[in-house]
Amino acid sequence: MAGGVAHDFNNILTAVLGYAELLKDEMDETNPQYKALRIIEDSAKQGAALASSILNATRKEKFVFRIVNLNDTIKSSLELLSRTIPKIISIEMRLQPDLPNIKGDPTQLQQIIINLTLNAMDAMPEGGRLFIGTSRVGKEYIVPNGFSSHEEFFKAYYS
Repeated sequence: MAGGVAHDFNNILTAVLGYAELLKDEMDETNPQYKALRIIEDSAKQGAALASSILNATRKEKFVFRIVNLNDTIKSSLELLSRTIPKIISIEMRLQPDLPNIKGDPTQLQQIIINLTLNAMDAMPEGGRLFIGTSRVGKEYIVPNGFSSHEEFFKAYYS
């Protein structure tokens, strides 16, 4: 039942997001109501993320692990958000080139990236700079956390 409610709620939010985006496209950013539309849009996106989490929790499906390029996943996630990110927030990507692929659920990884980005945007109502990066993790982090030293690990970071 919760899955059905979340699905219906997500459909309503899709309409809210669509109309908010249409209105923003026709409005100058200096218009006092532009900020209100941005808040409506951001809130609807948060609601959609919550509905998505509820849907994921109610599904009996397991994660679908695939070989994924973490840098490409970050770039494509940010492309999806490109029209949503206010111009007063700049994003700087510091992605380590030539990272090996990882095994993960691409949908879940993208959802994590989108949620972290939206949360960061909410934390910067006056604007700012968001740094997103990837890097290899050295053995000094691997062994103390109980993993064998021959395994290779990577991290993604936001600041």
